[in-house]
Amino acid sequence: MEKSLDSHLEDIMSEHGVIGVLCSDQQGLALSAKGTANPMYSGHVSSLVENARKLYPNKEPQPVICLESDAW
Repeated sequence: MEKSLDSHLEDIMSEHGVIGVLCSDQQGLALSAKGTANPMYSGHVSSLVENARKLYPNKEPQPVICLESDAW
């Protein structure tokens, strides 16, 4: 499974404009991170995902959250 997850993260990292990707479980535990994504923030990111799900509870697939910053 680990190789499959890393493969998916590498695919996401190869997309234009992506500089970091973070994958966590439902409790916010970081499973993997690539690029500039810091696994220390996985709990905060999981919280954002839960709140996005509340905005669109019946939406499938679930909303995608993109964080942007002028810092990079």
